[in-house]
Amino acid sequence: MNAWRQIKTVFAFTLRDAVRKKAFLISNILIMLVITVLCLIPRLTGGSASQDPTQPAENTQSGVCYVVDQSSALPGARDALQSVFPSMAVLDGTPSLMEDYRQKVKEDGGVAIVLIGTEAVPSVTVISKDFMSLFPADVIGQVLNQVYRLNALHELGYGDDAAAAAMTSLPLATETAGTLNLTNYLLGILLMVLVFFVVYYYGYGVAMSVATEKTSRVMETLIVSAKPSRILLGKCLAMGTAGLLQFVGIMLYSWLCTHFLFPQGVSVFGESLDFSVFTLGKLALVMVYFLLGYAIYAMLNSVCGAMVSRIEDLQSAMMPTMLVAMVSFYTGYISNLVPGTGAAVRRIAALVPFSAPFTVPYQLLNGDLSTGDILLSILFLLLGIAAVAFLSIRVYAASVLHYGSRLKWKDLAGMAKIKTE
Repeated sequence: MNAWRQIKTVFAFTLRDAVRKKAFLISNILIMLVITVLCLIPRLTGGSASQDPTQPAENTQSGVCYVVDQSSALPGARDALQSVFPSMAVLDGTPSLMEDYRQKVKEDGGVAIVLIGTEAVPSVTVISKDFMSLFPADVIGQVLNQVYRLNALHELGYGDDAAAAAMTSLPLATETAGTLNLTNYLLGILLMVLVFFVVYYYGYGVAMSVATEKTSRVMETLIVSAKPSRILLGKCLAMGTAGLLQFVGIMLYSWLCTHFLFPQGVSVFGESLDFSVFTLGKLALVMVYFLLGYAIYAMLNSVCGAMVSRIEDLQSAMMPTMLVAMVSFYTGYISNLVPGTGAAVRRIAALVPFSAPFTVPYQLLNGDLSTGDILLSILFLLLGIAAVAFLSIRVYAASVLHYGSRLKWKDLAGMAKIKTE
């Protein structure tokens, strides 16, 4: 009971200190602003579900477009464009007034010119003010290609029905055998980065907290009232709770924004985004991996904080842990996102305790992890945490009251050995 009281005291003190910091509040506000903006962009830009690009209902481009057919090579071009762009004023242009039209385009981003050349096969040039004008040249090209083919069929003697049948597009659908789609892919990348950020940030917070209290001699008072192992557990639990609160808050706010701000049926690269695939069960597993990943790195970072006698030395003391974290993150990133990476590599990355927290969240959405693989991954993580905690507590206890030059890792190993004998 006394042990729990000591852990609880350190936990409460560290947690209050963590959530009151400006960095905690500012980071939450910035992340929420980014999520809000990302969810509002499709609504503000008129994003919607993917449709046939030549259907009038989906083309809301406004402005003025001059169709200048230099040799009347494409009869019906203006009418076809007007039917596809009902919100745009599509006007017949006169070749002799091209310079006047160009001047209007230079002055107004809402004006464009469709110039049809005089070659044997008419060329089409879309002239707009700059790349910010966003005139859909690809759709204009598709429409005029259809007009050219239809005119050519009529010249060959085909009637309207035969020409229309020849111009009919075959229905096209895509289907994937695996679970990877654009929504899962984007969510997987965001989860990898978010888990890495939170694990790294709060692991660093543990190291900074230990180093600050050590350099300010507060640690000497704490050691008198609580054992080093209980101080370490209290700090790690407190920073983990702060990280979990932020992580859950980000996930909950993201869910609210995607359901109430993000328009339904938005497509990117022709594929609709559907966030319903991120179920509560998958979210719960992501939380588990976040907590386990935080635990193993927090233990390592606490030793880094105990190694230094000056805050200025903390970054260099954390380099080995940072290197492990970066290598583990990029191992997960490469194994999941680089084409040609084998299933065996991805499975190994999911089982190694240091890389599993960054690898598995992506694979939960996009991979073929079995229940057995997930349970085995969690088991290895728990064993890794137990091993790291066993060593970290002893090294922490041996080094936390050391002052003077920064300890080296080989010195810590010797001190921990002496401590246990």
